[in-house]
Amino acid sequence: MKSRFLTTKTFLLVASLLSILIFVVFFSIFFQLDQKHFSETGNLTWAHLTYAMDLKDDMGTIDWSKSLESFENVLAFQANQGSQIVAQGGNRNLLPANSPVGASYQFPSTWVFHQNSLKGQGNSRDFMIVFRSVPGPFLGGLYAFLASLFTLGICFWFLISPNRVLMEQGEFSEPHLKEKGPAQPGDSLDPAAMEMNGAFLFLDKQFVIRRVSPEAAALLKKNSDGLLGRHLFDLGPHPPLMVALEKVTEAKVLNPFKNPQVVSALLKPDHQGTLLILEPFEETETPQKH
Repeated sequence: MKSRFLTTKTFLLVASLLSILIFVVFFSIFFQLDQKHFSETGNLTWAHLTYAMDLKDDMGTIDWSKSLESFENVLAFQANQGSQIVAQGGNRNLLPANSPVGASYQFPSTWVFHQNSLKGQGNSRDFMIVFRSVPGPFLGGLYAFLASLFTLGICFWFLISPNRVLMEQGEFSEPHLKEKGPAQPGDSLDPAAMEMNGAFLFLDKQFVIRRVSPEAAALLKKNSDGLLGRHLFDLGPHPPLMVALEKVTEAKVLNPFKNPQVVSALLKPDHQGTLLILEPFEETETPQKH
């Protein structure tokens, strides 16, 4: 069964690596989109400001400042001409002391646009504005990471997990086990060596039927030759039987198959596989009333 299904540890490793990759991809996508958007918005805002300042239009500069304050995604801004503050608004504590020219990202969801005029063009001008990005590169990548991890978890439990396969065989319930510990590797339980009688099946490590007694074939209403080489799943096992087989311990499982004629199965594992000793259903005679 381990070769058929991913182990939980392997799944967690694969899911984590894949989710991290998705986080990086979405972080990069949101980063590039935000950088382009806030760079264009910042340059447009800077162009409007310089136009008003070139015309020495104080009312235009005031209207420009008020319009910026009305935007929810603008957290703070400040425009200087020389040592004089021309316009400002928002929370000035959010303005960084130093910032590169252009749009720069600040963890977790803010962008700073900084622009200034070249020297030699009269009084120097400096403009800085802080934008809020929703959701921003980090949160956008984090949402994608969590969504992918959740989706992979659903896929694991409903498509890959062995419990999903077992549940398709019947209602899941914990088997009533009498655990006696694993058999010793040297004690072979192969019926051919033990010359057993009665109803039994011998399964290899992959739960393929390698030995079957005529009594077991008759009990399961199958042909002996037809059962050899077939997987145990072909007999319609109930989930408790598969759970007990995976535990590799000696145990007795009630109602192991869909076939009501099999009351229980005694499991005896060894290094070659597992021996299933089947107990048939025996009808009790009801006393007749005279």
